[in-house]
Amino acid sequence: MSATLYTISSFNFKPILVIVVLVSVLPFATVLLALYLATGSVNFKIPAVIGVLTLPLTIFLLAQLIMVKIVTEETQLTVGGGLYKETIARSAIRGEAIVTLDSAELRKALGIRVNGVGLPGFLLGWFQPRGGRKVFVLQTAGRAVLVPTTGAYDVIVSPDDTQAFIADLQRR
Repeated sequence: MSATLYTISSFNFKPILVIVVLVSVLPFATVLLALYLATGSVNFKIPAVIGVLTLPLTIFLLAQLIMVKIVTEETQLTVGGGLYKETIARSAIRGEAIVTLDSAELRKALGIRVNGVGLPGFLLGWFQPRGGRKVFVLQTAGRAVLVPTTGAYDVIVSPDDTQAFIADLQRR
């Protein structure tokens, strides 16, 4: 049986804008303004160095947006990409307990981010709900799907076609 790739709306404008502004533009502009206020003149050498130093982090975070995916195969489910990627055996997925979450239920299910990327419109990594099981999350836009497992953690994802995704996991 072949693998099924579920599309995710990871390329909306909000996380891209936040990454570029917070990681690259803001440090560059802050250093430029501080130098102008301290010296009374504009010198682009130091802000340019700051821009070059923040570029790898900007590229890394944007690459996380590009690499994320949800793939179901005959024997496993793969979620994420880059540094934050998990593979779950299909036998560990509790298909009968899969549910969709609205935004209020999602906030409750997430808890605090323990390790990962958290941007408006894009969450990827590990979360620890209060009094609950650890969750690996790939959340972008749209409804979220909670995939309970028999392992040490559950998974929350947001495929564009939630119904087809749920049917796929419950079918096998």
